[in-house]
Amino acid sequence: MSRWNPMPPEERKARMKARQAEYRARPEVKARKKVYGAEYYARPENKARLKALRAEYRAQPENKERRKVYSAKRQAQPEYKARRKVYLDEYLARPEVKARRSAYLAGYYAREENRARRKAKTYGLTVEELQALLAAGCMAAVLGAGDRCSGRIEIDHGHSCCASGAVVC
Repeated sequence: MSRWNPMPPEERKARMKARQAEYRARPEVKARKKVYGAEYYARPENKARLKALRAEYRAQPENKERRKVYSAKRQAQPEYKARRKVYLDEYLARPEVKARRSAYLAGYYAREENRARRKAKTYGLTVEELQALLAAGCMAAVLGAGDRCSGRIEIDHGHSCCASGAVVC
């Protein structure tokens, strides 16, 4: 206690913390703090300094492990999973994201190496094994029934184990 403040120091600290928490909880204070933070992080000198500090923090081995544990713990929480799913659903529903994603996927699926890899994976083959089968040609044409070929090449396979047999059309 002091002469000017008859309250015990512990009680004074507790009251001060409560008043600060009440002040920080006000919407106008939160908004002001958010604007200040955005301005602060947008300044080039602060951006570079903060980026260097983050890199230094992340490079320390004990912090790497701490972040890994925290991330795993957080991702295991059902609330986090629910929030993440809602966010992803909203993000993927945006028209600009849909357009960008469909353009990327159209290009991805149009590339020959990706088509071959997907088809090989479907039948449990490597890309080289699939190419060897395709190079051997259609078995119907080889066996003399080429007039019945549809022109579309498919892989003959057993559904129980996906062991591939031959190329047919």
